[in-house]
Amino acid sequence: MREGWWREMERWEEIDEETEMERRKREKKAMDKLEELDMERKKFEEEKNVEKNKERGEEK
Repeated sequence: MREGWWREMERWEEIDEETEMERRKREKKAMDKLEELDMERKKFEEEKNVEKNKERGEEK
């Protein structure tokens, strides 16, 4: 009885480790996507500022 219980505990620990690894992969993927979106946002803002500066230069 004891050995069966021990094996079951070990199996659940393995499942927990696999689940943790999957969670970390998902988190990394999400962080990578956030970084990508942040870089796109910065690029867009930069382009927008360049356009504003051109317009200001033309108005003067």
